[in-house]
Amino acid sequence: MAYVYDASTAVPTLTLSKSMSGSDDFEDMTITPDGTRLLAAPGWPYSIQAFQLSALSSVATYPTGAYPIATAVTADGNFV
Repeated sequence: MAYVYDASTAVPTLTLSKSMSGSDDFEDMTITPDGTRLLAAPGWPYSIQAFQLSALSSVATYPTGAYPIATAVTADGNFV
């Protein structure tokens, strides 16, 4: 399950939650510099997965080797 919170106020509010079926055992997550995508490294499938934060919908995958354990994105957002 993934959760998105609005943390712009003193008390964060849940804005979205969604089951992330099709992926398991997220090892690491990163938000892109523009704040629109969540990059996640799951135990399976063997890729970094990108989700649109506004709906937690899958928008891209970046192939990796087996069991990726970390995510990173450059400051300009051009490279994962």
